[in-house]
Amino acid sequence: MEAVQRFEGTVDLVMGDGIMALIGAPQAHADDAQRAVWTGLGMVEAMGHLNAPSHNRSGTQHAERLQVCLGIHTGLAVVGEIVGGAR
Repeated sequence: MEAVQRFEGTVDLVMGDGIMALIGAPQAHADDAQRAVWTGLGMVEAMGHLNAPSHNRSGTQHAERLQVCLGIHTGLAVVGEIVGGAR
């Protein structure tokens, strides 16, 4: 969510371990497609930090690592009313 906010996007939906973010809503920018890609790269970078050994509370090495999968739609979209604090 930090990456979304960094590029002036909006977190529209959080469901379990997934989110849907809108870049260019509520405020559109000429470079929204680039901002969307930068947001995705920021998410991938954040996952790298979460997998770093310093974040492992038990101090042991685990074979399982957190992963991120994302998709970016860079076309036009129609967005309804956006309500709520940081959303």
